[in-house]
Amino acid sequence: MSAPLFPLGQVVATPGALNATNSTFELLGLLTRHIHGDWGC
Repeated sequence: MSAPLFPLGQVVATPGALNATNSTFELLGLLTRHIHGDWGC
C-alpha cells in the first residue's frame, strides 16, 4: 500500500455510523483505505 495522502487528524463518528458497522476493525480498515486514496470509485 502507498503512503497516506494526508494526515488523518481527529476522527469522529455518529452513533448511526457506529451501529452500521460490525466492529472497530472494520472502521479502521475503511479509514486506512480512505487516507490512501481508495474512495470506492
